[in-house]
Amino acid sequence: MRGKSYTRTSFVSPSFNESFSDSFRLDLKNLYRIGACIVLGQVFMAPPTQAQTQTPTSPNATLNIHVCGECHGETGAPKDGKLPIIWGQSAVYLEKQLRDYRSGQRENQIMNSMAESVPKKELGLWAQALASQPWPQPKLSDNSAQSLSPVTQADAQFCLTCHAANTNGESLYKGAPRLNGQNADYLLDQMMAWVNQDRSNSEVMGPLLKNKNKEQLQALSLYFASH
Repeated sequence: MRGKSYTRTSFVSPSFNESFSDSFRLDLKNLYRIGACIVLGQVFMAPPTQAQTQTPTSPNATLNIHVCGECHGETGAPKDGKLPIIWGQSAVYLEKQLRDYRSGQRENQIMNSMAESVPKKELGLWAQALASQPWPQPKLSDNSAQSLSPVTQADAQFCLTCHAANTNGESLYKGAPRLNGQNADYLLDQMMAWVNQDRSNSEVMGPLLKNKNKEQLQALSLYFASH
């Protein structure tokens, strides 16, 4: 007796794999956000540290900026030279970057998640808290001496139009970040990002840097890092 033949029938919708893949990608994004919230929660519950500060606009509120020190350095000097010094940076600039990270206008997976975890109305307080800290003395790399010869006065003036420093080392134009003493690797990465259009949260920087090559930008980064 010949047995019956059966045809395997799929009960899975044709769009299942596609929808599952989309859900998986969303879950990964949510995991980054959850991780950021956990870190922030641990920090907010942590005992006071020297990285706590009071802001002028909210004298009774104490912000624990230790969470930023996890990457940017407990004393304001990042261990990774590709990360920026944010202690003592312009409050106006820092607030704009936090808002751009929160909105996604500036992209960095970690910073996007961290900024999203802070209430929008508190971004200015965090920026002021970080700006009120003393600018650290960065450790210059062994090749920092190279910053003196390749950089011409014209190259420096190109940046100092907006980034010229006052006696405290802050940029005269408050919307521009301080460059003096900033990590050279970070400065080079960001300038290259402007040139390659990987960063676009300023209408000014891209056009200004488009005619600069990597060697010129590296010289500028070393110059400002050593000043």
